[in-house]
Amino acid sequence: MKIVLLCIICACTYCACGPNTHDKPRALVKDSVQMLTPKIVVEFRYYFKILDSAANTVSGDTIECCHNATWFMEENTKIESEGDKGYAGNESFTQRDLRRWHHWFDSTVKRNAGNKDLGQ
Repeated sequence: MKIVLLCIICACTYCACGPNTHDKPRALVKDSVQMLTPKIVVEFRYYFKILDSAANTVSGDTIECCHNATWFMEENTKIESEGDKGYAGNESFTQRDLRRWHHWFDSTVKRNAGNKDLGQ
């Protein structure tokens, strides 16, 4: 009888204090909104100016330049470039990458529209 009572108490304690199955780890939450600070918006605009200028001077789909700008975009948008990768990192990006990065930035700024400090 004492063993049964002890098992019931342990089970109730585990259910009340154990892991909550409704909580998701932050890494698995796909719809989390990234908050853009005014500083990061300025950096995005700076790198977009570089990438847009490079893309306008090339007639093809692949642009071979701007390693730092490409790295910045990949790191902050989590959208990987389809361009060639080398030992030192990105060697190029594509027109499609640039469109995807712009789309990500535009939609993220719209989600952060309540933040008056973004200077839109």
